[in-house]
Amino acid sequence: MQSGTVFGFASMIDGLCEKLEEELGAVLFVRSKGGLKLTPQGEIAVKYARRLKALDQKLHRELINVEKSITNLRIGITHTAESNPIAEALAKYCAANEGISIKMITDTISNLYTMLNTYELDLAIVEGRIADPNIHYLLLDTDYLVLAVSVNQRLYMLADGRLGDGQLLRRLGIAF
Repeated sequence: MQSGTVFGFASMIDGLCEKLEEELGAVLFVRSKGGLKLTPQGEIAVKYARRLKALDQKLHRELINVEKSITNLRIGITHTAESNPIAEALAKYCAANEGISIKMITDTISNLYTMLNTYELDLAIVEGRIADPNIHYLLLDTDYLVLAVSVNQRLYMLADGRLGDGQLLRRLGIAF
């Protein structure tokens, strides 16, 4: 690649960044000789961009799935909960119900909470109590294994906000 091409590409990116800043009415980047660094407003813009990307992907998946009569669930799980019987129960549920697809995503609790709040997950199975007011949970066993759902998720709304009575799990056909 020639240096002129690299310079032109960098110039184009800088122009796009400036246009985005103008559109949002906020300075998103601090420019220096070392490159670009996000401002606090830039961090917020990135957070919302990730949410929008996840929502767009979810929209496309759901539109395709409606045509095929498929329900996809994206379930986050911690590494320690991975060996819990819950994962096996979900696999059995998926196998017993045609048209249900479950994608398990293993990550840290912190990252799973972020994915719940950015619509990348439908629910998460984690250990411990949850302090985030945007996430509601249902205690699944006596060792603080909990099902966590964002209050903005369709699954939470299906349960009419009543996770504690197990309504969501019953609607999904899961019994523990």
